[in-house]
Amino acid sequence: MYRVNNRDRNGPGIHQGEKGIMSKPSKTAETLAKFLTYALGRRPDEFGLVTDSRGYISLKALVQALRQEDGWGHLRPAHINEVALTVIPCPVEIENDHIRARERDQLPAAIIPRDLPKLLYIPIRRKAHPTVLEKGLRSGSRPHLVLSSDREMALKLGRRIDNEPVILTVQVSQSLDKGVDFKQYGDTLFLTDNIPAGTFSGPPLPKEKPTTGKPAKPRPVDRNPTPGSYFPDFFAESEPLSSSVRAKRRKKETEWKKARKQARRHKSRQQDG
Repeated sequence: MYRVNNRDRNGPGIHQGEKGIMSKPSKTAETLAKFLTYALGRRPDEFGLVTDSRGYISLKALVQALRQEDGWGHLRPAHINEVALTVIPCPVEIENDHIRARERDQLPAAIIPRDLPKLLYIPIRRKAHPTVLEKGLRSGSRPHLVLSSDREMALKLGRRIDNEPVILTVQVSQSLDKGVDFKQYGDTLFLTDNIPAGTFSGPPLPKEKPTTGKPAKPRPVDRNPTPGSYFPDFFAESEPLSSSVRAKRRKKETEWKKARKQARRHKSRQQDG
């Protein structure tokens, strides 16, 4: 990895790395630099992103969001690293696995809204659906829950966590009655730390597939046992046999015993001769 020479970061031309001289940034890097300046420094809310108190967003969340935009489905962290290493002046700052814009004076702030929409939308994973219906939602280890007044934005947020997310419709007035506080971030995003059960609606839970109740199939029986051996048939019918069937079986057993004796005699003669 290259190490940027800070003395040249704000100057024109090229800069020195550990492996030699890096050339000027590519057109893709320059275009991405402008995109990052807008997405991180002006309107992260347009991409469903919320910065922390220092203006940082995780690199993973940023890449997930920007890859949903037209023309950026190919985006990888390496492209952002190229911007940080080649574009001068550098528009972003990277700290561990987080990134922020250098110019942040136009960032939206989380504010107490004067007017709230009647409905807000929030996505959840399908496997969490039953638990959420029963217990509601809490931010937990996350700084906040992110809702949107735009259902399409909620769907976009949901597709970052599940291919087919469940979208819940939050009744704002019922939430306020239960003590929920909302803050607004940008035009369509709203933040809170909990959504109680009973204050939202969603699609019905999928019906469980009924069990067929069919008995297990019996284990197949080997009808061709090893010659010279006898294996009892544990899966044979237990009903009594007729006299004719018993007579046939006795005849077969007698013939089989005679054949075995003859085979032994023949083998013994060959050994004596």
